[in-house]
Amino acid sequence: MAVALIYPVLEEILFRGLLQGGLWHLPWARKSCGPVSRANLLTSIIFTLLHTLTHPPLMAAAVLIPSLVFGWFRDRDERLLIPVALHAYYNSGYFLIFG
Repeated sequence: MAVALIYPVLEEILFRGLLQGGLWHLPWARKSCGPVSRANLLTSIIFTLLHTLTHPPLMAAAVLIPSLVFGWFRDRDERLLIPVALHAYYNSGYFLIFG
């Protein structure tokens, strides 16, 4: 339950809310690399690197693309509801398959 609901809420508040949201206020971070803002890209890289603390490297790397998607919705809507819901859905499926 914690992995499917609590972790996504806490991680999205920390990463998409505080980190990406804070970076978004910096002019250089608002610029895009394709459809992805630099704020999102940097946040997703940090998010992925921190997952190497608890996951094997390839499993940790697998969170990069979902993280970029979560961040894209954060940039688009300037809210955390969709990223939290997507993250909870992703974690639920991940742990049903691999957990």
